[in-house]
Amino acid sequence: MKNLFLLTFFLIPNIVLAAPAPIHEEMKQEPRLFSPMMTDVFVVLCFVMCFILIGAVIYLYMQNQNYKGHGKKITAISRDLKAAIQELHNINAYLFPSKEKEEKKPAPKPAPTPKEDNAPKPVKKEVWQEFVDAYNNLANSMEVPKADIACENFIKEHNLTLFKLESKTAGQPPVFSEGAKGAEYWGYQIPNEERLAIVVSPKITFDDKFYKEGGLKESFASNFEDMKEIQKVSVKIPAIMTKKDGKYTINQPGLLRFS
Repeated sequence: MKNLFLLTFFLIPNIVLAAPAPIHEEMKQEPRLFSPMMTDVFVVLCFVMCFILIGAVIYLYMQNQNYKGHGKKITAISRDLKAAIQELHNINAYLFPSKEKEEKKPAPKPAPTPKEDNAPKPVKKEVWQEFVDAYNNLANSMEVPKADIACENFIKEHNLTLFKLESKTAGQPPVFSEGAKGAEYWGYQIPNEERLAIVVSPKITFDDKFYKEGGLKESFASNFEDMKEIQKVSVKIPAIMTKKDGKYTINQPGLLRFS
C-alpha cells in the first residue's frame, strides 16, 4: 500500500512535467508534434487520470483497513468460540464421565486382615467354670422328685467338702469348719491349688436368719435384700476359701443371684 502511494505521488508530477509546454512565439519556427488544443486536452486528461488514481488508492486503503478490522474481530470471535467449546467439553466430562475413565480407576484395596497380635484373644475360662455350670443346672432342678438324691450324687461326683459356719466376728471374715451332710456350704477343690470354690447348698431355705447369721451376707454379694420370695439360686462367681492355721476362711466373696 505504501508503494502504491509513492507511485501515485511520483507519477503525477512526472506526467505534468512531461506535458508539452505552451508554445511561445520564439518557438513558432520549430515543428510541433501536437497542436496546442491537443496538448491542452492531454494535460487535462492527465490530471483527471491522476485524480482517479488517487481516489482508487484511497478507496483501496480504506478497504484494506476495513479488512484488517474485520480480521481482528473474526480472530477474537474464533478465540472466544474455541474457549467456549473447550469449557463445554469440560462440563460434559464432569457430568458424564466416560466408562474408560471409570475402568481406569484403581480398584479399592482390600481391607487388611487383622494380625494375630491384634486379633481378639479368647476369654480365658476359669478353672471352676465347669463345676459352677453343673451346680447351676442342679440348683435349677430342685423342684423335681428325688432332688435330695441328685444332690448326694453331685457331691460324690465332684468330691465336694461340706462346710458350716463356725464363727464370725465384725470386721473379720467368717470362719468355717467341715460339717455333715446337712451343711450349708459346699467346697470344690480347685485342681492343682490349695483353694476351694465355695457354693451354697441349693436345698436350704434362704431366709433372713440364714442371710444375717449363717454367714451368707459376708460370703456372697447378692440381690437377697431386694427379693420378697426366693425360689431358686444361681452362682455367678463362687467364693474362694483357703485354709490357714487349721481354719477355713473366705478370702474372696462370691456372687449369687436369687430368683
